[in-house]
Amino acid sequence: PVQNIRGGMAYLRWLLNYYRGDVSLVLAAYNAGEGAVDRYNGVPPYAETLAYVQRIRAAYPFDRHPYDPNATASSLFRERKTRDASAKNPGSTMSGLVPAGRDS
Repeated sequence: PVQNIRGGMAYLRWLLNYYRGDVSLVLAAYNAGEGAVDRYNGVPPYAETLAYVQRIRAAYPFDRHPYDPNATASSLFRERKTRDASAKNPGSTMSGLVPAGRDS
């Protein structure tokens, strides 16, 4: 159990850095995988993922979380190939959460 918790926390920390503190993207990637979030350039339109993100965001109402931009610099993981979703949707929030790739 302790290793699971530490591993999950390390992965969440990595996701926070990868998605530059965007809580919605971090939660979506934790649930559906960062590949899905990158493919859709935002929260994927999966019912399970949308519900997960909304449920957690109800308990954690902040849009952004502090992150260390240097933490992923030496990562062996691939660099993000898509543009930063937060640049596309500045201040993205869960109010009016829309799956990626949809306008409304």
